[in-house]
Amino acid sequence: MQNYIITEEQINKAEELGACEESLEWLRKKPRTWLQLAEFSPGWIFWDSEKTKFCPSDVLDQIAKHVDWWIRKEAARHSNTSGETLRYLSNDVDAMIVSLVGCNPNTPIEILTKFSNHTDWNVRKHLASNASSPLEILEKLSNDNDVFVRTYVARNNNASLEILEKLSKDSDYAVRCSVASNKNTSEEIMKSLSKDLSSWVRSSTARYCSKEILETLVDDIDSCVRNAALDNLSITSEMLLKLMEDKDLSVREFAYRRYYYAIF
Repeated sequence: MQNYIITEEQINKAEELGACEESLEWLRKKPRTWLQLAEFSPGWIFWDSEKTKFCPSDVLDQIAKHVDWWIRKEAARHSNTSGETLRYLSNDVDAMIVSLVGCNPNTPIEILTKFSNHTDWNVRKHLASNASSPLEILEKLSNDNDVFVRTYVARNNNASLEILEKLSKDSDYAVRCSVASNKNTSEEIMKSLSKDLSSWVRSSTARYCSKEILETLVDDIDSCVRNAALDNLSITSEMLLKLMEDKDLSVREFAYRRYYYAIF
C-alpha cells in the first residue's frame, strides 16, 4: 500500500480554497500522509471531497478500516471512495456510517437495493437523497411510512413525474413543500400546489414557481406566502411595485430592498 505524502502543490491549492489555518500550519511543519491528516483533522477529508478530491481511493480504503468510527465516516462519504470499500462499510457497526454509505453516489446498486429494506429510517432517508438511487428504489421509498424518507424522495431530482404527482398529494405538508422545490416538478403540479391549504406549501411554491403562477401568489391572503414570492428569481418589477404597497410591513420592506438594491 503506497504511503501517499501530501504535496506542497496540494497544500497551496487547499489554501486558495479557504482551508483552515491550523491544518495548513500543521501540514507545512513536515511531510504528512493522508492517513495522518485523517487522524489529525477528519473533517478535512470531507472538505477534500467537496473541494479538491485529492485524497487517493486506496488511502480511503485504509481510512475505512480505521478503529475510530469518527475517522471511518470520512471514507463513507468521500466522493473518491470505491464501490468495494463502500460495500465493506455497508456492514459497519456504526449506524451513521451505514447511513452515509446510503447517500454516497458510488455505492453499488445491490447495496442501495438492500438498504431500501433497512429497518433504520435514517438509512432509508439517506438512500432517498442519493443522486444514484434508481427509479425503482425511489418509487418504493415514496410509499415509506416515515415522513422524512418521503420528503427526501420528493427532493431527489431523479424522482419521476409520477412520483412527484403522488407526493404532491401526500398527507404531510413537508413532503408537499419538497415537491414544490424539486426542479422537475411540472407546471400542472405547481399550479395545484399554489392552491394548497397549507401556507407552508404555498410559500415553497412561491419561491420556485413560474412567473405565471407567481402572479397569483403575490396576492395570497397569507403574508408569509407573499414574502416567499420575493425570493423568486422570476418576480417582475410590476409585482415588486405591488408588494411595496403591501399591508404587511415586512413584505413592503423586503420588496423595497429587492426593487432598489436587487437583494435576494
